[in-house]
Amino acid sequence: MSVRVNDLLKLPSLREATVLSGKNQLDTSVASLSFLEVSDMSLFSEKLHKTNEYHAGEILIGSFCAIRHDVVKQCETIRHLHELGEVGLILYYVGIIVPKVAEEVIQLADSLGFILIQMPKNDPTLRYNEVIYEVMKLLVNKNKMASFATDLLEKVSLLPEQNRSVEMTLKILSDFLKVNIALTTYTNEIISTINWPRSTKLPLTKLLYQSQEKVALGETTYFITSQKLPQKDGQTLKLYFIREEEQLTSFEMNQAVEVVQMALNLWGKNYDEVSEYALVQAIINDESDKMYQLAKKLMIDISSVETMWLLPIWQQGQEIHAIQQDLKDFLRYYYQTTIVQQTENYLIVLLGNYLHKQPEATISKEYLQATDYQDYLGEIILCPKVRNTTEVRVSYQTANQVAPFLKRVYPQRKVLSIAEIRTVQQMMTCLQAGEEAIQQRLAVIQPLLKESEQLMTLGTFLLDASSDFKECGERLFVHKNTVKYRISKINEALGYDMTNAAEAYEVYLAMILYRLVTNE
Repeated sequence: MSVRVNDLLKLPSLREATVLSGKNQLDTSVASLSFLEVSDMSLFSEKLHKTNEYHAGEILIGSFCAIRHDVVKQCETIRHLHELGEVGLILYYVGIIVPKVAEEVIQLADSLGFILIQMPKNDPTLRYNEVIYEVMKLLVNKNKMASFATDLLEKVSLLPEQNRSVEMTLKILSDFLKVNIALTTYTNEIISTINWPRSTKLPLTKLLYQSQEKVALGETTYFITSQKLPQKDGQTLKLYFIREEEQLTSFEMNQAVEVVQMALNLWGKNYDEVSEYALVQAIINDESDKMYQLAKKLMIDISSVETMWLLPIWQQGQEIHAIQQDLKDFLRYYYQTTIVQQTENYLIVLLGNYLHKQPEATISKEYLQATDYQDYLGEIILCPKVRNTTEVRVSYQTANQVAPFLKRVYPQRKVLSIAEIRTVQQMMTCLQAGEEAIQQRLAVIQPLLKESEQLMTLGTFLLDASSDFKECGERLFVHKNTVKYRISKINEALGYDMTNAAEAYEVYLAMILYRLVTNE
């Protein structure tokens, strides 16, 4: 039986703790404990969280020190940790560092099923090492005896759909067993490799070609265990486990093989397929080894990809295949690298090696004007200057999260930038932070809330017309000088200049939130 959150709460160091949220999730299994060193998620997202890891079964300890007075950022942290797959957070020094846990934070955590455990308030004698020692001791002792296959598969099945993959299963299994893993074809052609720890530079590929089960590299000895995995299509894959100084037990091996075989059955359809579709799936599922191998076989320079388009799918069947071909035919004139494939929710277009001098930003608009499939297309989400496949993946996941709300915020726009998508995501977080955070953000447009004409003009100018007077006038069926007059009156009412980017930004955010709240 694996360790559950309920088991942790029975430990002496946690008996006096209070469960603030996620009380219905206390039967969740826990695989590891970690320390939340960076609680400001804006820094964490930009500087640290660069890979598509998923920390399933991990519980954190921390204090919110860097964001102790910022409820909105505390909510952002909870949401981000939940998206990473964290089970919950054991919060220290409430009443000393954080004055109190805001109701908005508790409500958000509860709605996400994220467990928030508050250590005794106003107690400066609390020490992290007490919980760390007891929790890790319990995890080590129980995991030696526990059957883990079912629990690990359950963790993967509960991930967001885009994260359910063989690669993610291997990562979670690697973290649980503290072992390096390689999945290969029968001829030892690499399909996927997972290092543990992730930062290690161990040459897994080199070790696979060793005939012995025990290999010395320098002063370190590695034990290699392998197992054949027959597949339904008659092919056979090989699964390798490489552990430092200790061999995998037969019990661990049998359980691990069960996990991987089930993952292949559930999420490994056409796992060894060589196609552009498989390449795109490998990119968005963070299957890095598979991605590079497929790119090599397909003779595609994946590093050349600099631009991505995302087109929400409204139609299926013949229309979608016709649109795919239409996009390819149009874009080949502009780009040397052109990949157009269908995922579950989008047509994803990856472009590289631009061949012309005209601004790339105009090409998406040109396509919408030229295509015969306008009636089947929604908006195009434009992601320019992507620096690597991680940015492709993160942008895809962000668009997935925000997509249901785009028509509410930008009802008339046909081309949106990923920067605009991220801004909507930011305001969605504010929306979920509670009434106080919403009112603080809307305060800047408070003077206009009873002025319907001015409010409509402002929203159209900032959100629909991208601050263009002429386009705003066309959308409102008035002369552009009328728009200029109205905007000047709005500037007076708000005390902000809508033609000054820095001053207009606060109002821009407020208008996004207003549309999210009111759907107007």
